[in-house]
Amino acid sequence: MEMGLAEMGRVIRQRVLLIVLVTLLAVGLTGAGSFLVLEPEYEATTTLLVQSKQAGNVIAYNDLLTDQKLVTTYGEIFQSRMIAEAVIDRLSLNSTEQELLEKIRVTTSGESLLTSVTVTDHDPKQAVAIANAMAAVFMENLSRIMQVDNISILDTAKLTSDVQQPVRPKPFLNMAAALVLGAMAGAGLAFLLEFLNNTVKTEGEIEQLLQLPALGAITAYDNKGRAGHRLAVRQDPRSAEAEAFRTLRTNIQYDEAGQHVKVLMVTSTAAGEGKTTVIANLAVTMAQAGKKVLLIDGDLRKPTLHHVFHLGGQKGLTEVLCEETPLEDVIVPSAAGPDVITAGAIPSNPSELLGSPKLRAALADVRTRYDLVLIDSPPLLPVTDGQVLSTLCDGVLLVVRSGAVTRDHLQQAKALLDRVGAQVIGAVLNGKKRKGKEQTYSYYASPAGDRDD
Repeated sequence: MEMGLAEMGRVIRQRVLLIVLVTLLAVGLTGAGSFLVLEPEYEATTTLLVQSKQAGNVIAYNDLLTDQKLVTTYGEIFQSRMIAEAVIDRLSLNSTEQELLEKIRVTTSGESLLTSVTVTDHDPKQAVAIANAMAAVFMENLSRIMQVDNISILDTAKLTSDVQQPVRPKPFLNMAAALVLGAMAGAGLAFLLEFLNNTVKTEGEIEQLLQLPALGAITAYDNKGRAGHRLAVRQDPRSAEAEAFRTLRTNIQYDEAGQHVKVLMVTSTAAGEGKTTVIANLAVTMAQAGKKVLLIDGDLRKPTLHHVFHLGGQKGLTEVLCEETPLEDVIVPSAAGPDVITAGAIPSNPSELLGSPKLRAALADVRTRYDLVLIDSPPLLPVTDGQVLSTLCDGVLLVVRSGAVTRDHLQQAKALLDRVGAQVIGAVLNGKKRKGKEQTYSYYASPAGDRDD
């Protein structure tokens, strides 16, 4: 899945909490390890000058070249078990030769005669003692091994303030590195989860998968505990959600396919994607635009439109299709604008009823009375009702909840509609994630007197 900069920004915004948590965890663990777990280490260094001739003698150029080549040999001697054993005996250290040698770092240079011995230990005093003992033992043994007696200690190890500062760990440096690496790891995890998440989340994905226009995007909002808030265009007409429904209305009216639609079915791939909320708000916005609108609840399995418009107890579509109830008796004007036909009683054979000649005749009748007929359909994948209904409509609008349906399932739903020859005019993304605090419609959200035009 290709991902552009805009898509990467969306992933980071959407999973910023995960990135922050991973970063804080990395910094916290690193800080705890640096301050509480890792034991401080100290370094002490002794530097020696080794020459093959006494200082009073004239040093020939060839002798100097020879001394420079021997510097590497001196480094090997420093790190020999013989020297380590002698240092352990001299200082009565409680360690093996190998353990001592692991604490020693010898630095030599082919361009000079200097050899530096650096000792790392958890005790700064012991680091100084080992460094100086190494130099002393080296001086004592070098003259015997290589007949070299011109050895000078240029810089002995001392317990200075620098030596008493631990070289490891560096808590704040480690935490700074953990901050960067933690943020990178958090971002990497966010992109991995995004890659593994096969759901549809954006208008661009809808258009790419279905080769259909995304006619609208409804931002997510909380309707808990607020009766009637599902009709955002009526309950909160200045909100961003209400404006999004008006944008959807405009896009349908001016869409090439939508212009010729008289009967429009609204459905979804699966349950819970918000098709009823979308169709109810769309019906109200169409009515507010001056159109005569009829809204029919064609979901005879789990009808909900009567709850949205606070209608209940009356006969509905089932009674028209099963009995001899006249169509006029089930059309109910709503205070929100559109006329409504509720589902009525839940039948035992909804698919058969929706495919009956009676529904075809009823739709032919209402076509002549209304500018637009909207039908709320059951979701496509669980049952065949939506396919049956789509053959009686001029167009189908597919509702896709962001992050709720997989790409494969969405394509399957579109294939089901294509199989029966349904005319899908487009899709609407529902539950789109907000980009922080919505500011887009704040100009219209306050009275005119409160605005500074």
